[in-house]
Amino acid sequence: MGVIRKLDYLDAEYVFIRLEEAIETLRSIKMDDVYPMGYRSSWPDMVQTFFDAYGYTEEDMPRATPSSKRVDEMDEALLWFNHVKDRRHAKALFACAMGVRPQKIARSLKKDRATIRRWKGYALDNIVSKENLL
Repeated sequence: MGVIRKLDYLDAEYVFIRLEEAIETLRSIKMDDVYPMGYRSSWPDMVQTFFDAYGYTEEDMPRATPSSKRVDEMDEALLWFNHVKDRRHAKALFACAMGVRPQKIARSLKKDRATIRRWKGYALDNIVSKENLL
């Protein structure tokens, strides 16, 4: 997860890195309460129980909430999937950007690994060509 600068001309590698970062940002957003909560405070959640106190056990710290800039970049990158013509290609690209191995994707879609890699390439080409025209 490095800092990526905005390029005048997008290439497939840049698009793939941005998609990986977008998915990482999406994973780090806390989505426990996805329904309207009414009135809430902007203060951090209070420690309610003994088990919520961090540092006393071997458990990992909770993920930090991403900044609004990262969420905006995530939204921009995820909208690129609208440029992909075939949904199968978009699914292959999304799964690869999530870190799923092409072999596992191929097994779940009952296709060959080479087909998954080709679909990923087609999807990246669709995104790059459409974004460079805008």
